Amino acid sequence: MSVLVVVNNKGGVGKTVLAAILAEEAARSGKRVLCVDMDPQGNMSAALGAVEKVSATVADVLQFPAGTVERAVVPSWWDGDGRLALIVSTGKLYEREFRLKALSEAVALVRKEHDLILVDTPPSLSRWAQAALLAADRVLVPVNPSSFALSGIEAVASFVAATKPELENRFDVVVTLYDRRITTHRELTETVQERYGVLGVLPRANRVVENVEQRRPWWTGVHRDRREEYRAVAARILGK
Repeated sequence: MSVLVVVNNKGGVGKTVLAAILAEEAARSGKRVLCVDMDPQGNMSAALGAVEKVSATVADVLQFPAGTVERAVVPSWWDGDGRLALIVSTGKLYEREFRLKALSEAVALVRKEHDLILVDTPPSLSRWAQAALLAADRVLVPVNPSSFALSGIEAVASFVAATKPELENRFDVVVTLYDRRITTHRELTETVQERYGVLGVLPRANRVVENVEQRRPWWTGVHRDRREEYRAVAARILGK
């Protein structure tokens, strides 16, 4: 079992969409997946959607890990015979104090029930992201090929090193929203590859985003070639 945390300090990089794709692909392959939404905005919670009444959220889990984590785990809409579960977020995260080790303690209590725990974080280098990193075995940083990509990766890398130094060698970058027709996209992707290595490149695909937002399987109506590109990158990430 591994804990994979998806993190970036910038919004608009396709972070939650990537996390949802990885969750669906892992569940489709037969893995038992738990998604933890650590973003108070709750985008992953909205995308995966609990299918039953929620009696505890991630805010409760962070305050009382031992007493709440088991009942906070609920099936998602995708469920797939119970293979994709979710701990939903809430705006109450903004109001709650919590210990940074709280998520690590909660994860330890449910590790045996899952093959993959995937944590989505807010677009900031915040206490929520710190708590997620302390629970992590691996870190995935999605970046879009903009002029701010390199400074963003550098900021995340420093944050990861300061929070949990042993993750420095378990830190992977995925380029998202890529358009090979745009020269700056090609050049920046090459630069990121040279400095950090790139685990995969995901081309821009509006249909994929729409599917995730509308709670449809991400591949619905996506052209076969594009679908296979995405699946190849997901397999590379999940296979590490």
